[in-house]
Amino acid sequence: MNPNPSLRSYTSMHLFRDNPLAITSALFLIPFAVLLGLPAHTIDSYYPQHAWAQHGFRFILIMFCVYLYGGLLFHYWRQVTEPMVVVVPRFIRRHRQTSQWLILGVSTLPFFALIRFHAPWPGALVLTGLFALLGTGFGGIRVPWKKRRWAQYVLRGLLIVFYLPLIVVGSLYWDIGSLPLLWALPLAVVIWSAIMVSLFFRPERLRSLVEAQETQYDVKSDYYSTKISPSIFRYWRVIVRWAPQTWKNPLALYPMGVLSVVLIGTAGVLVTLFIAVIVRRMTHPMISAVFMHHAAILSLVTGGTLAVLLVSAANGYWIQQNADWRTVFLTGLWGSKKQFCRQALRHHARQSIFLAGVLTLTILALSTSLLTLHILQGVALTAFLFTTILWLSYAFFFAYLFGLHDAIHKKIIHMLVFGLSYLVVNLGLLALLQSSTGFRFWFFGLCMPLLLVIWVFFTHRQTLRKMVREDWVLDATP
Repeated sequence: MNPNPSLRSYTSMHLFRDNPLAITSALFLIPFAVLLGLPAHTIDSYYPQHAWAQHGFRFILIMFCVYLYGGLLFHYWRQVTEPMVVVVPRFIRRHRQTSQWLILGVSTLPFFALIRFHAPWPGALVLTGLFALLGTGFGGIRVPWKKRRWAQYVLRGLLIVFYLPLIVVGSLYWDIGSLPLLWALPLAVVIWSAIMVSLFFRPERLRSLVEAQETQYDVKSDYYSTKISPSIFRYWRVIVRWAPQTWKNPLALYPMGVLSVVLIGTAGVLVTLFIAVIVRRMTHPMISAVFMHHAAILSLVTGGTLAVLLVSAANGYWIQQNADWRTVFLTGLWGSKKQFCRQALRHHARQSIFLAGVLTLTILALSTSLLTLHILQGVALTAFLFTTILWLSYAFFFAYLFGLHDAIHKKIIHMLVFGLSYLVVNLGLLALLQSSTGFRFWFFGLCMPLLLVIWVFFTHRQTLRKMVREDWVLDATP
């Protein structure tokens, strides 16, 4: 008899059922295994002893670990937050122990991968803990909130903003991996303790805390709605979401405006620059002009990439809320089904072009203020950013091209598209900001924009045909 039957759910196909994080980690397992089989001088031919910090290896390692930890923790909270598990003796304790041992066992993979490519073992311990903490944030901390789901999306956005610049960025990643022993060991103890302690919260305790928090928030919101909201919050929301009426998409529940896009682009770049300067001041009292130049490029690449992904995802998410726009079709104001689909995609195209232009001009203005760019660089950067944002705004439509209608399949497609797009946008911005010549410059500045425009046109046409032919179930949930 198995002394711990909870282990069976983590080692069977039940782990991958309705778990896109675990499925995506299985996809990243293939390139991760390939990289482990390569020698260090193949990954980094110039500095084999620094292969653990090479950009390609770093990206694959982080993506694999984040999705792996996220899938395990998501499955754990899915098990222990079921309403009936509190009556099963030792159910929660067994799953908690199993999850703890699995996290520690799985952590040997990234740890020994970093050690194999000559990373210092104290830094490897801290980096592995940061990967696990990031995965815990995305997949594990899934409190069953009954309402105000927007707060969960805000928390996940904060994880992206505050973790990815610290982990993915080359210089910061190097500084964390090169921490001395006296700094690395206490930091690793704090990180791993936080991960283990997060599993001890009882689900009924979480529910009571959330319900109390929501009740308190309701009381405060009622007070502010009568005292402050008409003069401050309501006007601020209108200002942030303002956009020309002809460029708005009426099917988007939470449309983005000019000011919101400008704030996202500016904050993404300046916050990354601020973090880079603060970390540099912690290790080097003097900041040189050479460092500020590299920090400016770093902030534009990382912050610009995050802003592009965030704005594009928010712009195209309305297609996922199909229960809303299918209900709008019943009003009959848009004509036939084909006319409704054509008008919906036309509104989406207009809003995508408008938001892509605003974000492109924002990042271009920040680039010209922080760096000295040639005219050719500015033109190439504008073309690359505009077409990339436009293409990513149609990322949620790619599932229609493959005929996928299940929510789990759509999530896998979206994760793959945005995960790989992070690397492509990062490399493109880096190539365009560093030089105005070379193959990479002409590829990202000329060839890739042309390909993306053709792809967007093809996606728009095919999505229209798929939406018209699709059998709409009007009472389906999004």
